[in-house]
Amino acid sequence: MFLSSSKRIIVSLFLFCLLLYACAPPKDKIKQGDVNAKNSLTFAGYEWNIKNTTKRVGPGNNYFSSSTDNVWVDIDGHLNLKINQQNNRWQCAEIISKQHFGYGLYEFFVVSRIDKLDKNTVFGLFTYDNKLKPHYNEIDLEFSKWGNENDTNSQYVVHQNQDYYISHRYLHPASLKYSTHIILRTKDSIYFASYEGHYRNALKSRKPYQSWTYKHDFKPKPANEKIHINLWLFRAASLTVKKEEMISIYGFWHSAI
Repeated sequence: MFLSSSKRIIVSLFLFCLLLYACAPPKDKIKQGDVNAKNSLTFAGYEWNIKNTTKRVGPGNNYFSSSTDNVWVDIDGHLNLKINQQNNRWQCAEIISKQHFGYGLYEFFVVSRIDKLDKNTVFGLFTYDNKLKPHYNEIDLEFSKWGNENDTNSQYVVHQNQDYYISHRYLHPASLKYSTHIILRTKDSIYFASYEGHYRNALKSRKPYQSWTYKHDFKPKPANEKIHINLWLFRAASLTVKKEEMISIYGFWHSAI
């Protein structure tokens, strides 16, 4: 079967449009500026609540927004958190898992230059139970200079109460965009480690660039703590240079032990 020249032109144009679509950069699943449905989203196969406030709250006495300008999952499945200004307010971002995980291996895969965070930005990956005083079952991976440009930018933390905690501070390598961070939580200890690149089960096959084992007498026991992932401003200070701050996370996995 032979096509006329006009039909060949139409077919060629159609194939060219398909090629352009295939090569186009991925678009976000949801339109920016929208409100996330029911203040929740799906990320890494789990359901998460999105923090949304009209008053200043903790951490840092900030405002938190559930707008898709602040929290969204893109077409590649990456979770994106952003700090920006809306209505002359700095709006921060936080999601909270609907599920409790307990003991086991927590793995977080970051796709951002942590070393480039503004000195007033705090990026947190942690467990927290707001009803379990005084320690709240808070176990943290935190990335921040805490307002001091010359300070280290990362720490592992275990809280014994809100005023007392044990931490190990370190420097996240410069120019490292892809990083894996883990918490191995057992009855006897809590082990933290960070790796260059993205690797599932890096604990078994990779050498971390930083690690620390918490072995103190106080050992928080699982209760109803959830996973929090947030991006906020230390002491509600403004970003010093940037107009906005953003972090992307490729995924999260939990393995029972």
